[in-house]
Amino acid sequence: CPATASAYLPVEVGVEELLQQQVSVTPNPFHSQTQIELGVAGNYQLIVADCSGKILIKKEVYGKSLLFYRDDLLAGMYLLFIKNSNGTSVVKKFVVE
Repeated sequence: CPATASAYLPVEVGVEELLQQQVSVTPNPFHSQTQIELGVAGNYQLIVADCSGKILIKKEVYGKSLLFYRDDLLAGMYLLFIKNSNGTSVVKKFVVE
């Protein structure tokens, strides 16, 4: 007689996942500017890095949205690291055309 077992695995939505769902970058790709929606007003650290991990922009912001300008970024793909005051962070990719 074969042995069988079943297991119940609860799935919890963590703070990181909630923040990931709230953060958006639109339009993406963009030419000169894009809107970064952070979901909830608060203090955030924003870091923009190239695909090799080199930090190009680092700034502290407050609010729940931000108009982000391309400035000196060349066309290509970048990583946007967003960290809130609780230490929770997410990473989004965006493309400058």
